[in-house]
Amino acid sequence: MSTLEAVKAALNKWPEPRLSDRGVSVPTHCLYPSNSVVKVTVAGGADLFVVDDNGGSLEELEEVKIAPQNASRLIHKLARSRGLDVSKSGAIYSRSVPSGELEATIVLVANASKEAAEHLLDTVRPPRRNLRLVVERLLEKEFHSRWSRDSKIVGASNKRHTFDYVVQLRGDRQLILDVVVPESSSINAAVVAHLDVRHGNSEKLEQRIVYDDQQVWSSSDLALLKVGARAVPLSSLEHALDRLAA
Repeated sequence: MSTLEAVKAALNKWPEPRLSDRGVSVPTHCLYPSNSVVKVTVAGGADLFVVDDNGGSLEELEEVKIAPQNASRLIHKLARSRGLDVSKSGAIYSRSVPSGELEATIVLVANASKEAAEHLLDTVRPPRRNLRLVVERLLEKEFHSRWSRDSKIVGASNKRHTFDYVVQLRGDRQLILDVVVPESSSINAAVVAHLDVRHGNSEKLEQRIVYDDQQVWSSSDLALLKVGARAVPLSSLEHALDRLAA
C-alpha cells in the first residue's frame, strides 16, 4: 500500500455526517482538550444554513466538573472576533450562510469551539503550586537523606528511565515516584516509564505517580495515570508516605 492509499484509507474511516433531531451532525477533525471529537450541527434549508457547536465547549467544563455561571460570557468575545455568536445556552453559532460557504463555516465553528474550550479551562484553572517543593518537603520529613532526585531505573526493555524521585525503603525496597501535571506530554512520559519498569517484575519496587488535585483533571487523564502506577493526589501524599515508611 502506498502512502497516499494509506492516508485515504485512514481518512475514510472517519465517521460520516448523520441526521440528528436538529439537522445534520458533523464529526470534524478538531479535538477538545479531553481528546473528544468536536461535532457541529448544520441546520437549514436548501439555500441557507446555520452551523453551531451544540454547546460542546461548555461540556468540556462538565468533564472536569466545573461549571462557572459566566462561562457563556467568557467565550462571547472569542466567538465575536471570528464573526460568530453565542446563544443563551452557550452554543457557538454562525450567521446564515449559503451552501458555497458551508465547508468553511463548519471548519470555523469547530475551531472556535475547540479554542473556546481551551480558553475556559485556562481561565478556571487555579494557579499551579510548586509541586516539587511540596513533594520534597514531605520526602525529607518521612525519609531524611534517603531519597534522591532524577534517578535512573532500568525497565523490562533494558531502557534506562529517569524518575523524579527514588526513595530507599526498609527491607532493601525502593519507591520510585513521579510528579505529573495535566498535560499529555507529562502524563504519557510517566505512564510509559512506569509501565516498562513494572514489566520488569521487581518485587522490591513500589511505584507511585503524584498529581495536584487542586488542578483541573479530566477523568480520562486520571484513568490513564492509573495504567502506569498507583496515582496519588497531592493532598493524600503525606498519608501515603507514612504508610510506606512504616
